[in-house]
Amino acid sequence: MQNKKGQVITETDSEKNISLKKGENFTVSLREDPSAVYLWELNLSNGLSILDDEYIEGLNPEHLTGVPGTHLWVIETTNEK
Repeated sequence: MQNKKGQVITETDSEKNISLKKGENFTVSLREDPSAVYLWELNLSNGLSILDDEYIEGLNPEHLTGVPGTHLWVIETTNEK
């Protein structure tokens, strides 16, 4: 993920407000388990756009199928809020 910038927002930041200027970025990082159909759907407000969308599988030394991981989205502001 080359565009990772700004604040990193996780599940622990639920209902937290952040302030950004036009062109600033932030990253949303959420745990996800596709094999258990535990997936996130990102719905952005006006004035935001996704710069990068990446899923990183968790550590899997035993090469098991269906290991949970982390979904990362880098989001940029396109309008001042």
